[in-house]
Amino acid sequence: MPAAASRLSTEPDLSTILSRAFYTSKSAMTIFAPPCSLIRRVGVMLYDALLLIAIILLGSLPMVALYEIIMGEPYEGGILLWLYLLGLGYLYFAWFWTHGGQTLGMRTWRVVIIRDDSGRRPSWGDCLIRYGVALLSWSTLAAGFVWSLFDREKRTWHDIASGTSLVVLPRAMPSDGTSEGDERNAGE
Repeated sequence: MPAAASRLSTEPDLSTILSRAFYTSKSAMTIFAPPCSLIRRVGVMLYDALLLIAIILLGSLPMVALYEIIMGEPYEGGILLWLYLLGLGYLYFAWFWTHGGQTLGMRTWRVVIIRDDSGRRPSWGDCLIRYGVALLSWSTLAAGFVWSLFDREKRTWHDIASGTSLVVLPRAMPSDGTSEGDERNAGE
C-alpha cells in the first residue's frame, strides 16, 4: 500500500497537466489531448447552466432591489436587466476561461479551452468573441454547435471565430502503466 500511495502521489495533478498544456503548441496539444465531442460539450453546458442559473438569480437580486428602493415600484424587467444578465454570464465564463482555462462544468468533464495558435489560455477579448458567437450559435437553434459534427477538428462556430478549441484532458495514470485495480489485485 505505501508503495502504491507513493507512486500515485508522484502523478501530476490537474494543475500540473494544465500548466504543461498551456505551454505546448496546438499541434502538440492535439496529440496530448483530443478535441471535445459534442456530447461532452452538452454535458459541460448542462452542468454550467445549473451554476449560471444560480449566479443569475443571486446576481439579479441587487439590481432589482436597488431599482425598487430608488424608484419605489416593482421592477418589471427590460433591456437594462437583460444586458446586465448577459454581462454576468460573460463574467462567469471569461473569468474561468482566463484563470485556469476551465469552468466548473469543464473541470468535471476534464475539458480545457486553449488558443489555437499557441495552446495557451484565451484572452478576455477571445472570450468576448467566443461568448458573443456562442449566443449567436444558440439563437440559430444550436446550428453553431451542430457544426462540430461536420468539422474535422470538432470545432463550433465560436471556436472558429475566437481562435480557440476545447480539448479533453487525459485521466491520470500511475507511472508504471498499471491501473489502480491492477495494483489492488496484485497482492491477492
